[in-house]
Amino acid sequence: MILIVYKVVVLKYSVIIPVYNAERTLSRCVNSILNQDFNDYEIILVNDGSKDKSLEICNDFSDKYENIFTINKENGGASSARNAGLDHARGDFILFVDSDDYVEDHYFFEFEKYGYNDGWVIFKDSWEVGDRIIRKTINAGINDAERIEKYKYLIASRMINSPCAKRFDRKIIENNRLRFNTDMIVAEDFDFGLRYLFLCKNITVADVSVYIYNATSSGSLVRRKKENLIDVYPLVFDAAFKTIFESDFNEDEKTQLCRICDMLHVESFGTCVMEEFKDDGKLPKEIKKEIKNMCIKFYSRYKGGYGYQNIIHFVMRLCIKHKWSNALYILGKSYVEMRSRRIK
Repeated sequence: MILIVYKVVVLKYSVIIPVYNAERTLSRCVNSILNQDFNDYEIILVNDGSKDKSLEICNDFSDKYENIFTINKENGGASSARNAGLDHARGDFILFVDSDDYVEDHYFFEFEKYGYNDGWVIFKDSWEVGDRIIRKTINAGINDAERIEKYKYLIASRMINSPCAKRFDRKIIENNRLRFNTDMIVAEDFDFGLRYLFLCKNITVADVSVYIYNATSSGSLVRRKKENLIDVYPLVFDAAFKTIFESDFNEDEKTQLCRICDMLHVESFGTCVMEEFKDDGKLPKEIKKEIKNMCIKFYSRYKGGYGYQNIIHFVMRLCIKHKWSNALYILGKSYVEMRSRRIK
């Protein structure tokens, strides 16, 4: 009789890093994790069809370190890459890191302060802009608030909009077959975060920075026009409203959450307007005509009815309802110019 013993590897953390054309930033990203005074983790590098030397760098790391693994796949986007990482993850907890970002020295140390709390640990955002680090201010006192107030804060503050700087419980993800929606080309992180949020029994917000977003490297991507967003965002927000309606909150609480999602949806309309200014060949009258068409399309499907979260929400709703394309043109152009000066 031959007895075969299989060794089951149990890890605390699986760090998933989607990689696409990241040859300039990938080494800094991975080394920032390797330099931690902690070793109970694996790193899953998912090369998403890179055309530069990213795959070579990934393979160098996985050849050198036995806790680093490389998955090489055809290009399918960040959601597809993260899903591939989730399919191979073995850790109790999931951490997402983007290949152009990096983590701070106390990354694992801070995560280790929190036990197996059957939920979510969320840290505040920090951004690298040029040679500056900008740290976001958050309301850590929200931890003592009622559940509905905590959910409202997390959604309205956009803290759930990125999977990075957060600790996910892999049991929750796998037990609910949770994956990123690859049909969404924008806001897929928000969709994933919102669905995960409603599955958590406990949520902790930590007023500590553990993760640095590289805002500088995304400049060219920010300036590239995204087409037909007015037809894309409904997929995101239809799913968001569905998640809220199916939750165990009472009707008044659902209305409060829907009001916040409607505010975010209206803000996405503003994003659609701003995208029109990236087309250098368009005349002002052509942009205004397109804005008017977007107003008709948006309002015919989403008339609101949840109230207004703030004055900007009210004004934007009013402009959309009455198809005030001139006002929306001025607002959009002003914001684009202000944002351009900020980037410079």
